[in-house]
Amino acid sequence: YRKWAELGKLELTDGDVIDHAQIKADFLEWINGENLKETGFDPWSATQFSLALAEEGVPLVEVPQTVRNFSESMKEVESLVYGGRFHHSNHPVMNWMMSNVTVKPDKNDNIFPNKSTPEAKIDGPAALFTAMSRMLVNGGEPEASLSDHLESYGVRSL
Repeated sequence: YRKWAELGKLELTDGDVIDHAQIKADFLEWINGENLKETGFDPWSATQFSLALAEEGVPLVEVPQTVRNFSESMKEVESLVYGGRFHHSNHPVMNWMMSNVTVKPDKNDNIFPNKSTPEAKIDGPAALFTAMSRMLVNGGEPEASLSDHLESYGVRSL
């Protein structure tokens, strides 16, 4: 993590706990001036943080990390990747997290992201699958590139 921080690709916070105040401040700065239609979030252990964002007027939509919400969105991302229509900034942290995603289809061919160890973080891909899930629910069709479409919904690259 320290190497990515030194390269300006990751911001470290002090201590061993998540600094929700810093994340909130960074997020509000990041979306300032954007025409944000909605922000999908996983409600698991996010009550206080989501309430804090709602108090700031951030439009929030709960998107639990379930097979129902992620299977179709993961398949859509996969299709875009193999079709050469998925473009991202080649961010080293996202690349590492994507390499940590493992998938095992269930008997109905549904898929869900897993990781092999607790150290194998997949938060970035989970955020991507959440965003894609909301795009699909809202009837969106991918534009020339997924990046262009997500940016039209206020989602920017890492």
